[in-house]
Amino acid sequence: MRKPRLSDTVTTQELDGEVVVLDQASSRLFHLNGMAGLILFHCDGEHTETDIVESLRQTVEGADPKLLARDVAETLDFLEREKVVL
Repeated sequence: MRKPRLSDTVTTQELDGEVVVLDQASSRLFHLNGMAGLILFHCDGEHTETDIVESLRQTVEGADPKLLARDVAETLDFLEREKVVL
């Protein structure tokens, strides 16, 4: 099971309810919505994808567990593809 962590070349900043991510290696900038930002902040190399889903399920009131799991998987896939997380 994957335990995503931020790339060493990435810095983050919260701004107006969103998360701005700068990948210094590629000079790319990403704007993440609130949910994607919450997912990103769990990417510490300690939490599995399942751990992230469970933590968000407890945090996000009324979230559908299946939709939440899909959102986490899709967000992690995107972040890995863009090399924001490893």
